[in-house]
Amino acid sequence: RGLEDVTSGLGDLNDLVVLRYAGLEDMDGEEIYEGDRVSMWYAPRAVATGHITFESGAFYFNTTEAKPNTELLHKCATDYGNHFRVTGSKYDRYEQEGLDY
Repeated sequence: RGLEDVTSGLGDLNDLVVLRYAGLEDMDGEEIYEGDRVSMWYAPRAVATGHITFESGAFYFNTTEAKPNTELLHKCATDYGNHFRVTGSKYDRYEQEGLDY
């Protein structure tokens, strides 16, 4: 099959955003991707919110709390267990508001 056959119906390919899969799933079985907004429970009543980035060949959990922090995503999963929940994607806002990435 030619490229036209594979891409027909996708619209303008310049509008596509390729997201990397982090190799982890949240507590509901949802795959975690670069750009996802996530909540992470690290103690019975303690939760951190943030987003997933991919930098220098690794995935990071970047908190958006009062004291911002960046940790390796897979280290968080090892230290705190699979206590993540995907709450959205940074690209959701762009789609809803018709903005450019």
